[in-house]
Amino acid sequence: EIYIDRSEKGFICFIPQLIAGDDFLTALQLICVPHNKSLDFNFEAYDYSHYEVENPGKVSAAGSLLFEDKLFLQTSVSLENTFISGILQYASNFVKNPEGLVNLSQGFLSPYIVSLDLFASTDFSSLSYNLPYAVVANTEKDGEMLLLSLDGNETSIQVSRLDVTAMGQQLSSSFSADTDKNYKDVFFSANF
Repeated sequence: EIYIDRSEKGFICFIPQLIAGDDFLTALQLICVPHNKSLDFNFEAYDYSHYEVENPGKVSAAGSLLFEDKLFLQTSVSLENTFISGILQYASNFVKNPEGLVNLSQGFLSPYIVSLDLFASTDFSSLSYNLPYAVVANTEKDGEMLLLSLDGNETSIQVSRLDVTAMGQQLSSSFSADTDKNYKDVFFSANF
């Protein structure tokens, strides 16, 4: 089922449930608002595959596609309480050889949940991105988690925070890498 309705300034598309194989996403909603030289969009979907947790996983994205002299896209993507296994399991329905993704989703990644915000912009010849935070946590073992913050573009990446906590120990690091436009030379620095 798919429902499409006009809104005051654009349209809303709603899919109650999107099924792929044995996997599904729920309450998918896309809102599009066209303007003279741009299109604003907002998308969200929910993952109820892990019914044993209080809140469902949520995937959302929002942004604008600008139609100037050159196309330009700016967007944000958020994951809230989303199991990595759910992402891999759903993605396995769309790849030619899904066994690797299925094995990962049912293996050691199955108890891990992720929340993150990612911001990106591109003119389709260059890209810049910012991940102010990503948290990956083990839902079966307290104190086992990863915290990550990074930003960059097509020729550089700077990880300002990478904290890994496991087995009562913590590793903190930061690093950066830059390359020339031909990707022949890479300059790397790291702190632990």
